[in-house]
Amino acid sequence: MSECNSVSTPVEKGTITTDHSELLPATVPYREAIGSLMFLAIVSRPDISYAVGVLSQVLDKPQQVHWSMIKRIMRYLKGTEKCGILFQCNEDNTLQCFIDSDYAGDPLSRRSTSGMIFMSYGGAVSWRNQRQSCIALSTTEAEFIAASQAAKEAIWLGNLLTELRCVSTIPVLQMDN
Repeated sequence: MSECNSVSTPVEKGTITTDHSELLPATVPYREAIGSLMFLAIVSRPDISYAVGVLSQVLDKPQQVHWSMIKRIMRYLKGTEKCGILFQCNEDNTLQCFIDSDYAGDPLSRRSTSGMIFMSYGGAVSWRNQRQSCIALSTTEAEFIAASQAAKEAIWLGNLLTELRCVSTIPVLQMDN
């Protein structure tokens, strides 16, 4: 895929579905690709974590449409290979957290997904994209669950950065409503 055309997003809106197409042959390295992408999502590429997390749910019976989505993520990575996390030395050392969640995004379990990213000195220092452990009954409840998860993480991360003498202000949580 070194000569592939790049795409602007890791996944198209509304394309993560199971369309009951033909199953992938066992010779296709689907699990290996998911493992490699999972490593990238955890270590250095939070922008692909949602797409990889959803595709990892079909490890037992991947279909052709899922392999196409993996190739799209790889095309996205090819187009953004020069991008990285940049930490800038400036006066604003506030720990900021950006939070979002969906409502009943998983069509099978109806569980919502929380996403958060913590920024300090202009770069990402921690991120998470995780299915919520309980079923939210409204969009507001899903957002509240995501905010409480982020607040717990912000307290821990704020204490760590204060102990390292990197951040001395109260973390700021920002979320949509």
